[in-house]
Amino acid sequence: GGPSPNLRLIKALADSLPERPDGRGLAWLAGCYAAIYNTPSTAALWFEWPLHDILSATPEDLTDWLEKHWEGLPVHSNRRRTCGVPRKLAATMQALAKFADGMTFERGDDFDRLWAQVNGVPNVGRYFGIKFAGTLRILGLTRAEQYDVRAKGAKNGRKTLGYLYPEHAMTAGDHHDNSKSSVELAEKLAVEAKWKCEGEYDLKTTWFEFAALLCEYNQAVKGKRYPGKTSDAD
Repeated sequence: GGPSPNLRLIKALADSLPERPDGRGLAWLAGCYAAIYNTPSTAALWFEWPLHDILSATPEDLTDWLEKHWEGLPVHSNRRRTCGVPRKLAATMQALAKFADGMTFERGDDFDRLWAQVNGVPNVGRYFGIKFAGTLRILGLTRAEQYDVRAKGAKNGRKTLGYLYPEHAMTAGDHHDNSKSSVELAEKLAVEAKWKCEGEYDLKTTWFEFAALLCEYNQAVKGKRYPGKTSDAD
């Protein structure tokens, strides 16, 4: 199902509910996913903490509940640095709940505007900005669609581009080099690589999927995460 099949599971969850949530409820479902990055845990958080409950909860109440149920709420390894303890996860959840409740994010097709908005939420950042924006789109809350790999700061994706184009490994392939020229070159090479995948291998992807594909390639090279590990972990 692609390099990020868990988004399809989130959509399947929303589609399977007897009564479809309103936009705020769906935005909060996307927020739960962005907070914990594990599909079953997302469902647990969303069902146990409806939006109106979390908006009225104190940080202490939410933290206490998370501590009580922590063993039953797996946090994806990519999320443990920012949400790996109950106190941090509680803070991130409440920030995302406020974002969902406001419903002021881009509903049209201006992805750059949506990108700025999701990255304005505490503890989201580049990687989960991509996931959060992609989830909002797949749930039908925005028409804004990712149109590049978001090369600025893209650690694993830029490393993969360096493998594919070794002559540019020190610029386009280095996520520490976020000069305008290097980021633009990385995006240009990503366009070329995506075109080759489609033209030579009939591998057609969205930009969201292609960014994930570049990331997973480098993870596989490092030997730390094989393609599909996220689904297995779920």
